[in-house]
Amino acid sequence: MSIANQNLLEVSVDKNRKKAYIQLAPGVDPLSIDARSVANQLHISKIAINDGVKTKMREFLDKVAGSKGRFGKVLIAEAMQPIEAQQGAFHWPDSAQEIQNSEEDFESLIKQSAVFVTKGAVVGKITPPKNGKAGFDVFGQTLPPETTDCEPIQISEGLQLAEDGITVISNRPGRVVFDSQSVALYGALEIDRDIKPHTEKRDWEDDVIVRGNVGESSTLTTTQSLIVTDSVEAAEVLAGNDIIVHCGIIGKGKGKIAASRDTAAKFCEDADIRSGRNVFIGTSAINSRIRATGHVFAANASIVGGETQARLGLEAQSLGSDSAAPTSIHVGVPPEDIQKVRELDEFIRDRRAKIEKIKITLGPLQANLKQLNNSQKEQVTELAFEVDSLETEIADAEKKRMQYANSSSEGPYVKVLSIIHEGVQITLEDTTVSIGSKMKGPIRIERRKVRGATEIVAVSETMGSVTILKSRPADSTPQEATT
Repeated sequence: MSIANQNLLEVSVDKNRKKAYIQLAPGVDPLSIDARSVANQLHISKIAINDGVKTKMREFLDKVAGSKGRFGKVLIAEAMQPIEAQQGAFHWPDSAQEIQNSEEDFESLIKQSAVFVTKGAVVGKITPPKNGKAGFDVFGQTLPPETTDCEPIQISEGLQLAEDGITVISNRPGRVVFDSQSVALYGALEIDRDIKPHTEKRDWEDDVIVRGNVGESSTLTTTQSLIVTDSVEAAEVLAGNDIIVHCGIIGKGKGKIAASRDTAAKFCEDADIRSGRNVFIGTSAINSRIRATGHVFAANASIVGGETQARLGLEAQSLGSDSAAPTSIHVGVPPEDIQKVRELDEFIRDRRAKIEKIKITLGPLQANLKQLNNSQKEQVTELAFEVDSLETEIADAEKKRMQYANSSSEGPYVKVLSIIHEGVQITLEDTTVSIGSKMKGPIRIERRKVRGATEIVAVSETMGSVTILKSRPADSTPQEATT
């Protein structure tokens, strides 16, 4: 954006109003420029004059005096950028600095799961949130920060702040969990031995940490979280919160792992894992059946064989194997839920059609209420009640539909950092792609609109190239694999 020439000087402003420049007008004698002429030009150009601009004015005049006019435009004013709001943050104590507050990192999740404290121990420190602060453009107009809302870190019962207002101290023993913007302390039971195979069955209502191995055919249930520092064999393990296994889950085709929130294991083999939120895999998942309502995070792991299903997205180091082991990946609404969505859509359409038919009868009656006899008035009441009942049924069906439908704003995706091998089958919602030759990563498989049609594409995250993948309906007979 350029400001008009005012004979002696010219001022121009960039399109973002963040920088203003000044220069001599063509043919102007530098000796004719003084502080008044510069200030006058800035005033005419509506540039806000502050201390920073005054400093630049002096620098400009010094340059003019010593240059004989042989220079181009000079920066005369800069915007003051807004300061963005900062959320409150939690920091582990020095003894646990290796723990990162990452919601997608397996190693940090494992380390955090074993943080147990005694009464009076320092849990960590919090950084209070900082509010955003507006800035100003070169005209002195307000530049609001993009982030204005900020949340403090919440601490649960059993924790308190020290006198400094930032150090978090425990009031009782327990397990410390940092989750997004809150630090919680859970009562915990520690079992310092292996759970014997074939014999043990336990039910708890606390966080439980088993410092050993969970043997085959054992049954462990807790309403809270379960942490196992060794492995879980073909056992049935159920938790109302998280299940975190520091080593492996060896299911032998018989065990079952089910958590209402997250499930994490260094590796799993022939395992059945179901998670109400996310699944984290450290090194590998082999011939396992994995179900996650949220994401499957396996950025450093290979997924080989079996069936892996994630409603929102999947991230892995590699998929499949050199031997073309059949590996099934399904991301998005699972097939059974797609059918339920279709059934609910049909139910909603049917109820709405019934309402429209009733309204055709009801409309004329309601328009002439005063002329109706008692029988007709009773009919109006019954029809109106039927409409209300049908609308309630529609509202309930729409709530159920939302539960079954995909809740991700970005759509289902598969992200692979290293390689996708031949023999991998990837299904996004109800459309399937069979991988016929190796695809090198980092690569992202997703659905996109291409030339007016929705396609499954492979997006190279290094080159930015987009390749349409040959696809078919998920329940059809596989065609020749292609990439």
